[in-house]
Amino acid sequence: MRFYPDSHSTIVNTAAYRAIALDFLLWSRTGPEIQRAHLEHFTILVQTSRYRRFNIKQRYHKMGVVRKFLFVLQTDLYEPPLLPALTDALRAIVEANFSTDETIKPLLSMIAANVHTGLSCIGPLPALF
Repeated sequence: MRFYPDSHSTIVNTAAYRAIALDFLLWSRTGPEIQRAHLEHFTILVQTSRYRRFNIKQRYHKMGVVRKFLFVLQTDLYEPPLLPALTDALRAIVEANFSTDETIKPLLSMIAANVHTGLSCIGPLPALF
């Protein structure tokens, strides 16, 4: 990632980005200010950067960023005060790249996996065919 003003931020080395920026375990061991800055950089890349379309379509495509964020939400890597920053970054990425494979399927999978206990009180599902 180049450290230009926010309007020029882009992902240059995807291998390094995956190994460093998407290593949430690494970032969860830093201080809250650094964690917040790390999470804000996702929003910068997809919302305010001049190269946001490039970042989304050419760089984030196939990186599984939404899946990584959803995994982090299901763990206790980040303290509760940082959860709004985490969800804001996830929301920015989802809104910027709302596609079937990269966004919708992972979100629905997480919802289905976490709501299954509430469905038992509804009763049997009606036949669709």
